[in-house]
Amino acid sequence: MNAGTETGIGLGQLERSRDVKRLHETFLEALDRHDGAGNPLPEWEDVPSRERQAWRAVDVLVRLRVERAETQLGLVRSERDALVEEVKALRSQVRFLEVLRNQDDLETMRAKMELEALRGACRRQATPTPSVPPLVEAAQDSVPIDASARLVSVRVTAVAPDEDGGGLYLAVERGLREVHQGATMRLKGTEATAEVASVEATASLPIFISFRSPDFAPKEGDVLELLPKPGDELPALIA
Repeated sequence: MNAGTETGIGLGQLERSRDVKRLHETFLEALDRHDGAGNPLPEWEDVPSRERQAWRAVDVLVRLRVERAETQLGLVRSERDALVEEVKALRSQVRFLEVLRNQDDLETMRAKMELEALRGACRRQATPTPSVPPLVEAAQDSVPIDASARLVSVRVTAVAPDEDGGGLYLAVERGLREVHQGATMRLKGTEATAEVASVEATASLPIFISFRSPDFAPKEGDVLELLPKPGDELPALIA
């Protein structure tokens, strides 16, 4: 063993002795330098060699426990940092899911609006429901309209075109009770005819015309002649 190594070991033992002495001083100060019977405790210089070795063993044990505690503290801090990062990632996922949910809500609302628009367009289109079996309806169609049938005349007060279905909305001065679905209207003085698709008495333009001849173009003040089909007795709803 060379002189440098011996010098290093000697300095290490001296430093350890100083640390143990400081530990002993701290112990004496904590006990007010007296034991439980009131007797003064010995100073470090008065401690025998065997007790000093015991104090050094205690110092080594304390150091090991401190190092172990610091290691565990480092592990706990690392775990804490990992959990913090995980929480950040979960918050980012939650924000992303909220964005997706808002997009789904917008898509659902848009789909509902489109569905309502389609339903409104279907209600405006001419979809007359047959009130009789097909054979009976065909038999009625084959019967010519009685020329002596009483004509009902109504005067047009307002006209509005249907942009979607290509039909017409009409309002009449009087005689709305006689107008009903499936009835045939003729522009007075002409051969232009049209079929009533629906009647909503509470609307501002209650009569909806769907199937019409190209020259059927009534305007405000014109007179329409109502030619109801034989056997069709469905009255219009009056508010």
